[in-house]
Amino acid sequence: MTHEELTSATDVNETPSVDGAGGPGRAWARPVARFLPLAVLVSMMVFHGWQIVVEHDDPQRSGAFAMFATPDIGATRRVVATCPDDRLSLEIPDSLQKLREQVADRPSREAVEELARRLAALQWDESGAVDTDGGGSTLTVQVQVMGLRVNDRTVVRRVLADATVEPER
Repeated sequence: MTHEELTSATDVNETPSVDGAGGPGRAWARPVARFLPLAVLVSMMVFHGWQIVVEHDDPQRSGAFAMFATPDIGATRRVVATCPDDRLSLEIPDSLQKLREQVADRPSREAVEELARRLAALQWDESGAVDTDGGGSTLTVQVQVMGLRVNDRTVVRRVLADATVEPER
């Protein structure tokens, strides 16, 4: 197909084909292609809303729309377990790390209480480590989830959820 044949098309909807037959070609594809980015954006927004409402997901993380909007995400949160009576910091055992990560990701009073109950059921030594020999004692356990908040230009830690559980006697 020559340059003259390509430039001589007078009808805007007439797309010259490679074989020179002319005709409407793919004129219908232009409006569809024009609205494709908008359709993708709207569908992602609907999916993001579904994640928030139905799945109870965190709106700051789930759709990546606001991934840089907050420093307060599960990876930056700290789950702190202490014995308030003895001012002792407790080491969360490996067997409860998955629950600790879930509490950090989605802190709620119920989840923090569950972690505190499981920690209060364990026996502890004087250093705050789990006593596997069975000679330790049960302790009152306080669990706090610490998150980050931007205050002016300063990032400060704040308590997102906490619970204190007495050991069963």
